[in-house]
Amino acid sequence: RATSPASPSHVADTMSFAGEPNPAEQALSPTLGILPLKDRVLLPWSAMKLVLTHPRDVALVDHALSSGNVASGTLLVGVVPLRRDPELDAESAAAAAAGEDHGGSSAAELRERLHDVGVAARIVQVARGVGSGGARAYTLLLEGRCRFELSRLISDDPFLLAAVTQPESLSVGSLATSGALSSDAEVAGADVELASMAASFKRRAVELVDKLEPRKAHARRLKAMLESAPAHRLADLFVAAFEDSFEARLELLALACPKRRM
Repeated sequence: RATSPASPSHVADTMSFAGEPNPAEQALSPTLGILPLKDRVLLPWSAMKLVLTHPRDVALVDHALSSGNVASGTLLVGVVPLRRDPELDAESAAAAAAGEDHGGSSAAELRERLHDVGVAARIVQVARGVGSGGARAYTLLLEGRCRFELSRLISDDPFLLAAVTQPESLSVGSLATSGALSSDAEVAGADVELASMAASFKRRAVELVDKLEPRKAHARRLKAMLESAPAHRLADLFVAAFEDSFEARLELLALACPKRRM
């Protein structure tokens, strides 16, 4: 239901939000509105543009905008990959992803289509538009913030709402700023092994950036981000820059331990 290849036929009224989450706010809300994501994985510290046309997704954005918390950066939405079902043909899989075949499906049945781990994301930019048939649509630019574990769906009307738990803290660093990302001394400083792994990872990652990223300006920016990023964000940052495989990103998303991610 959250897709990117096609854009709405008409897009207008673009809103950008530069607000940052309150640095003191280190816990997610116990409930999040959910945007299912087909064949793509949003990672923490990465950005993604989505075109939303399904009525439930449009209703979630309507609710987010009406809350007044989007501009302040304090409202997060949950982005969760949809499971791939090898027994479904392409047409059935597309219908399932779009929520067109659920009929009277319960929230528990819809929950089975979603992976267990998602990413809480900040809405950076919204563009209202019109999709096929004149239906309302939104184009969102989202910034991944932190992982969460999806416990259960609470409601599927007017949008998907889920109970979630948070295995890691929100970061106060942001992709939206050009300055250095904030470090997390409490995470690495309390774990000597993690700090050592992070130092080694940074050295190797910087070497690989020089080989993998031909664009000098992008390479400089990525190396600066890697050098200043906290230990628990390093693997996400690197993979988001270079790995497009759904399976590889999904595997990394499922790992709560930063050592295992590195």
